Amino acid sequence: MPPSQVDQVTALQKRLAALAPSVAPQPLPRVLAAAGNASGGDGALAALQALCTSKRQRRAMESAVLAVRASCSAEAADADDDGAGAISLYGRLDLGRGSFDVHGARMLPAVDASLRSLSGLLEALSAAAHADDEHEEVAEMVRRFAEANGHKAPLAAPTSSSSSSSSSSSRDGGATVLPPSPLLQETVTVAYALQVLIRSAPGLRVTLCGVATPLGATVDVRALVEKLFAAGRQAAAAAVAGEDGEDGDESGGRKKKGKRSKQKRGRGGGDGGGGGGSAAWDLDAAEEAAEEEASQDTAAPAGGDAGKKRKRRKKSKKSAE
Repeated sequence: MPPSQVDQVTALQKRLAALAPSVAPQPLPRVLAAAGNASGGDGALAALQALCTSKRQRRAMESAVLAVRASCSAEAADADDDGAGAISLYGRLDLGRGSFDVHGARMLPAVDASLRSLSGLLEALSAAAHADDEHEEVAEMVRRFAEANGHKAPLAAPTSSSSSSSSSSSRDGGATVLPPSPLLQETVTVAYALQVLIRSAPGLRVTLCGVATPLGATVDVRALVEKLFAAGRQAAAAAVAGEDGEDGDESGGRKKKGKRSKQKRGRGGGDGGGGGGSAAWDLDAAEEAAEEEASQDTAAPAGGDAGKKRKRRKKSKKSAE
């Protein structure tokens, strides 16, 4: 990949991570996207099967993926969570090695899976721009995108009456019900530009958890699928832990900063001589400072007095001259 394209890819990756740090559209190489789009059903399974060599591997891939899906569905049912609806693949571009590695997979709620499917997202946004009956679906995607990525919440979902009235106004040339979020539109644009660069990279290799594809005949497909989904779960857990840690650091940082500011105001006499802290606080701070100075004098070495005497003798000699 030429240096100019490397710089473009790096800039786009940073921008995409800033726009959608949690749930972002996934750019895919042509071999994965084409297989997923042609399947008409489970796009992730079809994309994984496209990396197989033989029918036997493809059957083993299907069996392993369906087993993981059944396990995830059972866990969701036990947790009273009906949101696990589709498999989503996670991939990253390794510029140094010239490869695109599919390194993780997760079962996601239907809306999240739709947001991560770049082709599906493009179709939904395009349909919403030309038809009235797609607005509720896109509005839900816009709300979920904002919620998952920490953006400001968009407008509330339209009611059935407002949808019908807006539909009539749209047919008459009026405004749409709920336009897609500008941030979501920019995210899709950045992801699509990144996908174009990925597909135009000459000699780009596709790997599955670091294993070259098409998969060799001796590859344990079931173990590879288990590793793929385990990596996805670990990444999700790390992301949640990181968010909790950031919240704790922010609150702790604010407390520490407030304490330092309070001490600074107290010892400095407040802003403008009395606007910041109380007189009692200033008095306490002054007493503490005096005690610190006294302790420092007490802890000074014995040679300190001799040094002071020498300085006084030198000073008196100069005055005598």
